[in-house]
Amino acid sequence: MPSPEKNVSVLIVEDHGVASAGLKSILGQNARFSVLGVVNDGGRAEAEIARLDPDIVILDMALPGKSGLAILENLKIRGARQKVLILSGQANGMDFKRAIDLGADSVISKIEPPEIIFDAIGVMLGGGRLISDMVLGFVEPIDGQSRISLTARERQILALMAEGLSNAEIARKIGVELRTAKKHRENLMRKLKAHSAVEATRIAWQLGLTAMTPKA
Repeated sequence: MPSPEKNVSVLIVEDHGVASAGLKSILGQNARFSVLGVVNDGGRAEAEIARLDPDIVILDMALPGKSGLAILENLKIRGARQKVLILSGQANGMDFKRAIDLGADSVISKIEPPEIIFDAIGVMLGGGRLISDMVLGFVEPIDGQSRISLTARERQILALMAEGLSNAEIARKIGVELRTAKKHRENLMRKLKAHSAVEATRIAWQLGLTAMTPKA
């Protein structure tokens, strides 16, 4: 890796045009960083990394062709010299935990302030590792709850809870009596050890039990 005073080359692996343009714009604010290019297909990423030999790879998890996690795993197995910054806007807690376990040099969420990119790169250039507080919030509850399994009905009710529906509305939606909907909800909350619908939704999302985005 270059010393903090030297130019730092970066390759962006991101299939979303707006996101890649945003990353280029952010990095362009600092003359130290040189963006070598953008790769929008996971299937071509490793070949481009080998060809361009960047100092840092900013790698999205969700890519066509090959996932960011698969690319990260291959880079670490090969002992590639690149520092890898993993980011995602849709990953659940299990995905983030997997990225950490595979040895990502930094892991952040796309919904965090863009300035965190500079923080992560600075930490990596100094030989450290940055796992953002937001990512840690997604990951930390997992170890004690990872054996939770939801039935198809519980997943359905959880999704409706996340939409803000009341017990009566849920009952009408799934075609059951109100007391049955209440019982399903009580069982779900007890299983997730949650005290509110928002908390239940967040826990399920962290564990990868649902693809929905958690409400604030």
